[in-house]
Amino acid sequence: GESDAERLARLRAIESREVEEGAEDFKLGQGHDMANAMMDEDDGTDGPAPAAGGGDGAERQAPRPEIITSDFGSKGLNDYKLVTKYWKFLLKQWELDLAARPDAVKASVQGRVEVKTMRQCKDYMKPLFRLLKDKALNPSILDSLKTMVLSCEAGNFRAAGDAYIQISIGNAAWPIGLTMVGIHERTGREKISNKNVAHVMNNELQRKYLTSVKRLMNYAQRRRPDVPPSMKVMN
Repeated sequence: GESDAERLARLRAIESREVEEGAEDFKLGQGHDMANAMMDEDDGTDGPAPAAGGGDGAERQAPRPEIITSDFGSKGLNDYKLVTKYWKFLLKQWELDLAARPDAVKASVQGRVEVKTMRQCKDYMKPLFRLLKDKALNPSILDSLKTMVLSCEAGNFRAAGDAYIQISIGNAAWPIGLTMVGIHERTGREKISNKNVAHVMNNELQRKYLTSVKRLMNYAQRRRPDVPPSMKVMN
């Protein structure tokens, strides 16, 4: 017969196998990508962030500059190139920061989640970059993104945050309390029709890349310790 230790080992093996086989049953639906990614954090498919430029461990962990800045706004770029270059610049700097972490941090749960967040952000930004390349982005969204870029470069993260709120929530009317009583529609109900709902609430694609833009703005703010707190958005 089996000893207690052998029976316990066999039970653990069965439980582990059931968890692996049934993991997909617990995945959340659309709109919960980050939660699904965190559920997969130990599946072995995503290791630490790749090192930039190869080389040995000493090169991978070379110290990064304390302050990350850019000056694309002064290069005379058109709006499409300005917005594209700035967000791609931040994505690259974020990736380099993750690659420069100690191996122990990369291998930790939090370290893996940070890599997954960065990769998800990069994936969500691809449709925006395609629209910018084709010059097909909604002009109002382009104008707001340009304001965010110039504000971030100037270190005015409060103004950048205001521009983000404006584009993601906008001036759309929101229903408060009852909007219809009896058989007649109230006159103000037309103000909360679908066409007046803010961009990010109306389009899943836009919601994803604008959320990623906000993450990149948060990263840019963290990498500007030279900016006074009064110019930053306190999360």
